[in-house]
Amino acid sequence: LMIDDPDTWAVKYAELGVFSVTVHLEACKDATSIAKLLRSNGSRAGLAIKPNTPVSEVLPYLDEFDQLLIMSVEPGFGGQSFIESSMGKIEEAAGLIAGKDLWLQVDGGVDESNIGKLAAAGVNTFVAGSAVFKANDRNLQIAKLRQIAEQSENHGH
Repeated sequence: LMIDDPDTWAVKYAELGVFSVTVHLEACKDATSIAKLLRSNGSRAGLAIKPNTPVSEVLPYLDEFDQLLIMSVEPGFGGQSFIESSMGKIEEAAGLIAGKDLWLQVDGGVDESNIGKLAAAGVNTFVAGSAVFKANDRNLQIAKLRQIAEQSENHGH
């Protein structure tokens, strides 16, 4: 679910008991305040950036958030292909958060063809929409994606 005005609405999800709430840096007026409110209400605080936003933009906020989401498609609709230039951003983000207690998440075009290299690059949380929902057996597909990621993660680092 994507919403406008995360400064107003994001914390309301945390107040409802949502485990994790992610906001887009580009949409926030005050990302640090949002993170503090999310965490104080018991939610994990996630910060997302769009494909054209440089990873360096998140540097001032890393200590305030629990996860960093690199969008590997333009947000808005499902079924888009992974933007290959996102790999460099993902590797850069993994380097920036090394040693920090942050999850690195990727959303957009994640499927069997790329989840292995994403895991090897340091991604540990994946959003897979079409790759799962187009499968006949969604549970089997999730298990398959998880297995590929776990094998790559173990061999990648």
